[in-house]
Amino acid sequence: MLYAATTDSAFFRSNDFGETWTQINNGIVMPSGVTNGNGCRVAVTPADTNIVYFGMVSNGGILYKSIDGGNSFTPIKTTAAPYLTYYTNTAGDVGQGDYNFGLGVDRIDPNIVYWVGHAVGKSTDGGITWAQLTNWWATVHTDMHQIITNPYNNSQLYNMNDGGVWMSTNGGVNWTAKSDGIYGYEIYRGFCSPTRKDMISIGTQDNGELYYNNTGTKWFTNRGGDWSSRCAFDYFPNSQRVYYFGNARRRNVNSSESTYGLPVSSFRAIAFYRSTPNIAFVGDSNVFRTSNLSAATPTWNTISSFYTRIMALYVSQADSNRVYAITNDQKIYVSTNAMSASPTFTQYALPFASNNNASVIGVKSNVNTIYAILNTRVYKSIDNGATWTNVSYNLPAVNYVGIVTDDFFPSTELMIVAGGNNSVYFKLGTHTSWTLYHQNLPTRTTINDISIFDDGTNNSILRVSTYGRGMWETPISNLRSINASFIANTNTPCIGDSVSFSDLSTGSPTSWLWTFTGGSPSSSNLQNPKVVYNTSGVFTVSLTVSGPGGNNTITKNNFISTAGQPIPLNQDFELTTFPPDGWSNIDGGSDGKIWSRSGQASGFGTGLGSMVYLNYTINSGGLRDEVRSPQFFLNGFGNYQLKFDVAHQLYSTSPTYLDSLSVLLSTNCGVNYNTIYVKPGNLLATVPGTGGSFFPTAAQWRTDSVDISGYAGQSIQLSFMNHGNFGNNIYVDNIRLIGLNATVSLSLKIFMEGYYNPASNHMNAVSNPGGAPTVTDTITVSLASPTSPYNTIYTDQEVVLTNGIANLQFPIAALNNSFYVVVKHRNALETWSKTPIMFNTSAKSLDLTIP
Repeated sequence: MLYAATTDSAFFRSNDFGETWTQINNGIVMPSGVTNGNGCRVAVTPADTNIVYFGMVSNGGILYKSIDGGNSFTPIKTTAAPYLTYYTNTAGDVGQGDYNFGLGVDRIDPNIVYWVGHAVGKSTDGGITWAQLTNWWATVHTDMHQIITNPYNNSQLYNMNDGGVWMSTNGGVNWTAKSDGIYGYEIYRGFCSPTRKDMISIGTQDNGELYYNNTGTKWFTNRGGDWSSRCAFDYFPNSQRVYYFGNARRRNVNSSESTYGLPVSSFRAIAFYRSTPNIAFVGDSNVFRTSNLSAATPTWNTISSFYTRIMALYVSQADSNRVYAITNDQKIYVSTNAMSASPTFTQYALPFASNNNASVIGVKSNVNTIYAILNTRVYKSIDNGATWTNVSYNLPAVNYVGIVTDDFFPSTELMIVAGGNNSVYFKLGTHTSWTLYHQNLPTRTTINDISIFDDGTNNSILRVSTYGRGMWETPISNLRSINASFIANTNTPCIGDSVSFSDLSTGSPTSWLWTFTGGSPSSSNLQNPKVVYNTSGVFTVSLTVSGPGGNNTITKNNFISTAGQPIPLNQDFELTTFPPDGWSNIDGGSDGKIWSRSGQASGFGTGLGSMVYLNYTINSGGLRDEVRSPQFFLNGFGNYQLKFDVAHQLYSTSPTYLDSLSVLLSTNCGVNYNTIYVKPGNLLATVPGTGGSFFPTAAQWRTDSVDISGYAGQSIQLSFMNHGNFGNNIYVDNIRLIGLNATVSLSLKIFMEGYYNPASNHMNAVSNPGGAPTVTDTITVSLASPTSPYNTIYTDQEVVLTNGIANLQFPIAALNNSFYVVVKHRNALETWSKTPIMFNTSAKSLDLTIP
């Protein structure tokens, strides 16, 4: 015997297992004013197979009962009250429709009937009277679809609803969630923090927003109902701050959300800059920029005039000046000066439609290479968006939801796309096909978002959110080509200290062989060993990794120094990584307020980078935040100086808003520090008067010097300390440790191509003709051994004047020795002298402009 009900009010009966059906109308009489049942359910019980219950959603719940196997029915509940299908038993407090309804009968007592919709109702007299056992907002998730007792244990009552599965063992009074292990979240959108591995936010159907912040244990809810907004996390360390596209608000996932100054109420895209987390761009119909994202109310500037729906936005992780916006009319807008006062965009036509899905992403090792998803295809440009090549290859022609890359290994150009036919694909830059990468992903899933936590180690995780099958993750290390790589927690340990080595090798190696010259132990097969260095010296480290894909070896000469790195030090902050290798950020208040890198200000305008503390937007409340250097060994000179370029303007003359800069020096590996320089307020300022958020021109810098000759022969560590009082920005650049007096000087004349003006036989001061009219650029000059393997012995970095002259200093030990002179400008190829040069006088001149 089979029974069936339609969605309106019809009941059917079959006695031949569904071959033929008969509609039963006997006794099914709709109450006055009701023409449609609007959703019907049937319930039976093995306690008495002649009893059949037939329920409807309309009129607060209608119930009929048959005692003859469904041949005829008697109305049991036809009045509106009690309102079993409503949120509460109150007239007018209606429910959501015919899909939130379930009917069940006890397997032993046929008079016990359960009715579920938004709450659990129970009758013990065959449906005549009802008791409400739960409230829609508590105990059991609302939007209930089925209630049934366990056929093997009638005391276990199960409730299936939009929140999962619940069980009661006392007739529906108390309930326990039983959904662990069911990957049933219907995720609208989901994204993970790029800087905190255990932080994820997902928006779900019926179950609100959930966040995950404790690896391997729990999810937490921070709002109810449906939540479908796209979201993203910023690049601040250990970020748990999520930004919502749908309402232009943000919050730490476990606190209240708030607006943050955006001039729009929603947006389509947001882009963050890893090296300087305070920089962000938002795209709606135009692009908005901020450089103080951490402020309670960041300052936003409109930097475009597209007035066209933006589908995707990206800021190059190699250069914050490069911003890309794809619009829904098959165009891309490219800016190469996005951080300037008046940014400009160049418009290019795209080769395919971008009206459904679009994404854009860059390759960190080549700022002119970008990839774009355009609906169902993937394209690549190697000329910054001007022209495009279709690299879809074997990808199916279906819409893709996103693209990510591995920024820490840019040379491999690993690209990963997801969505489309509900799968994930990847390829390396040299590949001409995409590889399907969906092992262990559930079938029949819909991928809504792809995101990545990437710290350059094997901890890096790729994540996809799915509609109906939960959040899924996989390591990306096995996608990288096998390549040996490692770092150490310090390159300049104190004697007797241990050094922790971390394997960063790609390609999923399975074995490791380390050798540690001067270390204890001297070798190891561990993946991440610890080694103690008990003697003074400079030591080499080597690592060989092996795996199914082969093996690879890396050797880092002079990698560990217990005495400290040799001088000179020339730190110009031109590399985008901040803090630089071996340097460290010390967060004085453990509040995320720290030094960062500026990509658009440089000492005297000779480069692109400096380090900055944004006191104008960061209120550190008088706390002291530091950037500490590695150790350096003051050896080989008679006297020593610390030099650095600084720029600052007061925000106010009030003592409340005066910031200061200090430099400290340690001779015991950072255990204790001595203050060797301190300048507050007016003493620090390089620009007169007061002003708003300070951004220095080339002429607004000053070089400060500190004599540290008293530390000769010792290993030292430096600390640059900001004492912030919500004043104005402090910039520091071109930090140098210089040996003096006992030196050999080299007056080098060189003209650099691109700057040289043959009409004047000088170079143009292109960096800043007004602020630094005699300064062209900086060069690095090294003296290399005249014999194989031609190791670098000494290095200095100085400014080249427009007449081509740079005056360099090398240790007196260079006197009466021959060296190749090696010149390097920025990231250009090195230029070597044709033959070794004899330094037979303490003042040597070399003219490289002579043919």
